Amino acid sequence: MSSNAKKIGLGIVIAILCAIAFYFLYWIKTPAYSLNIIRESVVKHDVATFEKHVDMDTLYTKAFDDGIVAVDKIQGDGTLSNPLAVGFLQMLKPPVVAALKNETIEYVKGEKENKAQSNNKADDFAQGMKSKSGVDDSKLKDITVVSKENSEAIVALTL
Repeated sequence: MSSNAKKIGLGIVIAILCAIAFYFLYWIKTPAYSLNIIRESVVKHDVATFEKHVDMDTLYTKAFDDGIVAVDKIQGDGTLSNPLAVGFLQMLKPPVVAALKNETIEYVKGEKENKAQSNNKADDFAQGMKSKSGVDDSKLKDITVVSKENSEAIVALTL
């Protein structure tokens, strides 16, 4: 074997090792990789993988709080300065978060069906939040990493 062939072979081996190191030491730890796993779990209706990569309790709790603050700012009625209203909203938060979480799981399972009129106020509130958010008509345009700590990342999605 000639010297050039040995150098080319060694270069190929080094390139393959670098690619493997990049994949296992960097790529699988990025938010983009996790978001792709989430996307694939929705397509494959894999709820276990979806729940492993999405903290729905934190997501919907923060969405609920942010939604209430946004509505208060838009309407300007000072609802958040009323202790009774704030207390009511805090009591309503757990069932609304649970309803949003259940609806998300149904969607991932592929079992989402058009439900008849609900008698549950939390479900109605959750449906109202969902319809006002416009999430059904959204398209993902960009992903930006806000912070990364240990095995968790906070990302900003541009819709």
